[in-house]
Amino acid sequence: YPYLVASASSDLGTNLLAQARVCSAALGEGSGGGTKTSMFDMAARSGKIMDLITRSINSYTKAIDLNPHDASAWNGLGTALATVDPLLSQHAFCRALQIDKMLADPLSNVGMMYADFGKTDTSSEVLDALTQVADTPLMWVGRGLLLEKSSIEWKGQEGSSEACMIKAADAYRAALQIMQNPAALMGLSLTCRRSYNGFGKSGDTVYSYLSDKASKSESTISMKIHQNLTGSGNLGACYLDSLMTIEEGLERLTALNDSESLSMIKEGKSDLAAVKIR
Repeated sequence: YPYLVASASSDLGTNLLAQARVCSAALGEGSGGGTKTSMFDMAARSGKIMDLITRSINSYTKAIDLNPHDASAWNGLGTALATVDPLLSQHAFCRALQIDKMLADPLSNVGMMYADFGKTDTSSEVLDALTQVADTPLMWVGRGLLLEKSSIEWKGQEGSSEACMIKAADAYRAALQIMQNPAALMGLSLTCRRSYNGFGKSGDTVYSYLSDKASKSESTISMKIHQNLTGSGNLGACYLDSLMTIEEGLERLTALNDSESLSMIKEGKSDLAAVKIR
């Protein structure tokens, strides 16, 4: 009986945390730039999100009280605590790994947490350890994020910076070979956008044009799939998708000057206006 209640409490914690993430994404979590758009910032702005996270923590805590050796419950607790207490969150992830060393989720989560706090070397070590446990999308998403950070650190050295960005895109593609992960789709879309602008650098103008065109198309398609999977819940992604639709319409208008081009531009503008008032 206690184990059944523990399992139900753990499931409830997961459900509450998922609700918090949906609300957070709708408020603009992950929309990027220098803005405060982490889930921590969203929770500080919204009492609803903080309430859901608090209830999630309480549910996981109850599950652990009833079954202290449930590694999944410890991992869930760490995920919920990451928003309010990163140090305690790290402890929960480590406890989950003490119970089950072959559980991939806590390794993925602690690796991503280290990356968020700029501990790139430690994060890379954790992701290396994860390769010995399981081939998960988060492992490759983490690699992509670290490579993007390296690209920024190489600012001023264009060749090295671009090489890191290309490798980051490859990491996101590797994640997508495992499953259609929204974070990987978003990462691929953005890294393609930031690496396709090399038109004219190659000595072969035709090759350069076709390569850049393919990268740009991959970026747009990845964003469309992301929007379909997430139900357009991420505010930042909605902005990008709208702008991409307008851009595609303008390019089509220049080449073909047809009614469909005008329709695409109108649709993109309408979507962009709708996002601004959300």
